[in-house]
Amino acid sequence: MSKVVIAQASDETASEVISGMVGRFNIDWQGMKVLVKPNMLGHFNFDENSGATTHPAVIQAVVRTLGNQGATVVVGDNPALQGLKENQRCARRSGILEASEGTYLDISEDKVEMSVNHSSLLDRIVVSREVMDADYVVYVPRFKTHIFTTISGAVKNMFGIVVGGDKP
Repeated sequence: MSKVVIAQASDETASEVISGMVGRFNIDWQGMKVLVKPNMLGHFNFDENSGATTHPAVIQAVVRTLGNQGATVVVGDNPALQGLKENQRCARRSGILEASEGTYLDISEDKVEMSVNHSSLLDRIVVSREVMDADYVVYVPRFKTHIFTTISGAVKNMFGIVVGGDKP
């Protein structure tokens, strides 16, 4: 069962708000492998990116909350960037690398091909193995607009699990 929780927080209240939100899910996180999936978009510092990237304070609060409850946490994304180590540069510049407290992973590096049975346009897709191996995926999208989708949110955030040229 999926559950969506929306809340407003500041840098100062992020930990308290996230802890309360996580508690609403009634999940025993002990021993679970959890992929935390932020929105990362390009090499933007959070303060100058006009809200395109998940706020680092939120990611840090999620990492700490889940870790304190016994989960093994991996923070990862696969922004549409070209070039070796561009993912890491994006994570560093956005503040998400530091906020992940050593748990950040470029989820484009290990991938698995899956068949798609619901589309006449596509018969396979390549996705991150981390997504498939996680017990839970916690999406932490940024509520924002997008040129192709009007409102981005959690649906557009799913594009980060698709590796490489399959995104379009």
